[in-house]
Amino acid sequence: MKKDIYQEIDANMWNFFVCYSPVAFPLSFAIHPWIITVTPDNTIHKYQVHSTQDTKNIDLWFIHVDGQAPLEWDSIFWWTSHPRYVWKILYKISGKEHSQAHKMVEFVHNTISAYPHKNRYRYFPWPNSNTFVQRFLNKFPELHVQLPWNAFGKNYKMD
Repeated sequence: MKKDIYQEIDANMWNFFVCYSPVAFPLSFAIHPWIITVTPDNTIHKYQVHSTQDTKNIDLWFIHVDGQAPLEWDSIFWWTSHPRYVWKILYKISGKEHSQAHKMVEFVHNTISAYPHKNRYRYFPWPNSNTFVQRFLNKFPELHVQLPWNAFGKNYKMD
């Protein structure tokens, strides 16, 4: 049985995930990451940046909040519902009130609109989805979490 994100959630806890899948061909050697947060009351949010502006929340520009289901990323062939790529969890942390996970979830929720590159998106020379996710990970250096080498744009000047 295929594992899904819902099986990974620790119930009644704060959960923070960084997930990713390969970018579409011909760039499938690169990755596209996103953040998923879950609160103790099981409210799930997905945060990602991609090349189209969010039409539901124009103030966030290229940041999309809950625009797709947590594991969806343009990885579905148009003629079928079967995924083109397999998603993976790069990082997961969970905990109770005042835990590191709680701080990370609250940080994302409270600072999403302050992302300095929300009105810019470029595959190259960046900023892009990798810049966005790495920025949040960099706010918690004690975790020593970095996106992998093929997260092009992760080292773009953040703030």
